[in-house]
Amino acid sequence: MSDFITRFYAGEFDHTVLYPKKDSFKDKCPNCGSSQCNNDKYAVAMVNWKQAEARKNERIKQAIFQDLGIENNPVKDIMFERAWSEGHSNGWVEVYRCLADLIGYTNSVIAAYLNSK
Repeated sequence: MSDFITRFYAGEFDHTVLYPKKDSFKDKCPNCGSSQCNNDKYAVAMVNWKQAEARKNERIKQAIFQDLGIENNPVKDIMFERAWSEGHSNGWVEVYRCLADLIGYTNSVIAAYLNSK
């Protein structure tokens, strides 16, 4: 098993900010009695969650690049986009596997091309 997959299943990339549930913000604000105040708090909580989620996803992406040894590859983002489109519905480990397969396939194509010259 890869280092990334081991780290992923060990929980290294788990959420640090819980998803804010709208129901938690439905009561009137205890300070001012307004429901708008809690709607604003919910909006802020959602922004915070989205930012934390983006940071987490970027950490995972960089860990995948590092594990596969492509962190300095100039086409890694293009390859990642393809792996993401193929695997994200089944989770990050599937994205990892799709990218690993794509790298292997690409390396084979490049080697075959170079050997044909």
